[in-house]
Amino acid sequence: MRSVREKIAHAAPWIEPILDYFDWRKRVFALAAGLTIGVWSFLKDLPWPVIVVLAFGMLVLAAYALAFPAFLRLVNVGVRPRPNHSIWKHKKEFALIQAAFLLADREPSWNTTALDGDAAAWYEGLYEAIRKGEIKHVPDANDQRHTNADGFQPQMYTLIAASELRKFCAARDRRPEFLR
Repeated sequence: MRSVREKIAHAAPWIEPILDYFDWRKRVFALAAGLTIGVWSFLKDLPWPVIVVLAFGMLVLAAYALAFPAFLRLVNVGVRPRPNHSIWKHKKEFALIQAAFLLADREPSWNTTALDGDAAAWYEGLYEAIRKGEIKHVPDANDQRHTNADGFQPQMYTLIAASELRKFCAARDRRPEFLR
């Protein structure tokens, strides 16, 4: 299958981005399934109401397979929910991962796989600042488990006081809305 795609891409280089955009494998499968069911219904000599229902179903399937995913991709490109800063202003302590998401102006999550782009950069910056003693974390009973010869190793749930977070941001000329 790969060689066929390469041959098509070589013959018509403009088609590769189009196939990638419309995720061509799913569309081809949906259309092939629709055609197979349509041909099967005629070969089985089904009554015309059944054929009409199957045809309508295949029409909906084809429309969904060809247009709907591309439409969703266009509508949701770059859309990320923003946090409600007026609620987060009332917190006095932030977990390291929460602070990273909020500094990146993204809704906080405990899912570490969601740490990408700006949120990952802020997480690393906060992690480094705690390790170097630039900002102090809120002491916890579990701190001994995360301390070794190299010093304290912050975790995603390591707490940072809002005042310490303000100092961190002030040193970087940042005034995030949730800390005002």
